[in-house]
Amino acid sequence: MKESLIIELAGLLKPYLSIDLNEPFRRVAYAFPDLSAHKLSVLERLNYFERQVQLKDYAKEILKGSFEQWDKDKWIVHTWGGIHKFNVGNHQRIREFRDSLVIGETAHFNRISSLSKIASFVKPEQFFVYDSRVAFALNGLLLECIEKDDEVRFFPLPSAIGGRDRQMKDIIATRIQAPSYYSEQDAYIVYNQLILELFSRLFPDSKGKKPCQIEMLLFELGKTNGIIAQRLGIVTKNQKKGKTSPSKKKTAKNGISALKRGDIILTREVRKGYQIVHDGSVLYLFVGEDKRKSYCEVLSKEGQYKDEARLVEKGFGKRGGSHPYFIKEYGIDDINSAISFMDGEVKSLLEKLYL
Repeated sequence: MKESLIIELAGLLKPYLSIDLNEPFRRVAYAFPDLSAHKLSVLERLNYFERQVQLKDYAKEILKGSFEQWDKDKWIVHTWGGIHKFNVGNHQRIREFRDSLVIGETAHFNRISSLSKIASFVKPEQFFVYDSRVAFALNGLLLECIEKDDEVRFFPLPSAIGGRDRQMKDIIATRIQAPSYYSEQDAYIVYNQLILELFSRLFPDSKGKKPCQIEMLLFELGKTNGIIAQRLGIVTKNQKKGKTSPSKKKTAKNGISALKRGDIILTREVRKGYQIVHDGSVLYLFVGEDKRKSYCEVLSKEGQYKDEARLVEKGFGKRGGSHPYFIKEYGIDDINSAISFMDGEVKSLLEKLYL
């Protein structure tokens, strides 16, 4: 990418550097496999944004440059990234992607959202996450550069929920006759170089900063109904119909009534649930689901837990900060397994700990 265009993009991004990125990363996992208790405690003391930046440095030390620690790859894609459809057991695909990066190309671009997540943990100073949101944000910014540079090339967009990838392509096509895109073979390499160039211009002293912070900013700018979408006039179907997303309410406000099917807890619909109440302490145990996953979740109204290690032993991962909760994720088709897990040993364990 031409230097003049990089300077223009940096200028467009600069006003957004003041955006608070804590909230977007509030619910993102950070208990990386084999992370020491000390380093985990360090992460827990950081704010949500700083935690994710530091997490990759810690993960890099554990991975030692390897793409072939398969349990770690699974955690990165499924738990951290939330992409459960990606087959992490396809080791050959991951190897081919790794090998292509060595020669400056990109294999398997159709899985770039998952594969780039692994690369960003293995070498966080060199590789960054490339998904529909960052590509959407970059293309939206590049559209503002076309009046000053008629040789702008756009980034290919991975498929996006709601078809925003198609909407972006349509907007580009209406503004530019025969628009030019980077090839899928080259796009990820160009993208990584661009992140590093933007970082050097926006943070010239780089003190206490990491290049991945540019990627994280683009991720926020490119979200559904985010700043870039609003500037381009792209809205979701729900917005067009005047609908709103489910309220983030918690059921049983008085800590007495039982969880029931259809209740909403933190945007997830309850399929089956219990409450454990003892000495005014309220603990929710429930199975919920959304369009992608099923969950078995333990949520404390007071944010306090007894014997967290026992929950971890049962496969729960700790999430959240000042108001933590524990969650075990399942595929969307595993709702019965999640309910069985909750009805059996976990409910029994929690009753022993709390009653």
